[in-house]
Amino acid sequence: CPECGKRLLNVQAQKHQVIHTGEKP
Repeated sequence: CPECGKRLLNVQAQKHQVIHTGEKP
C-alpha cells in the first residue's frame, strides 16, 4: 500500500494486506 511506502511483491503483498485488514488499501 502507498501509505506504507513499501513496494512488495505479489506474494508479500498478500501477507501485507492482512496487516491492513479493515484499513485503506
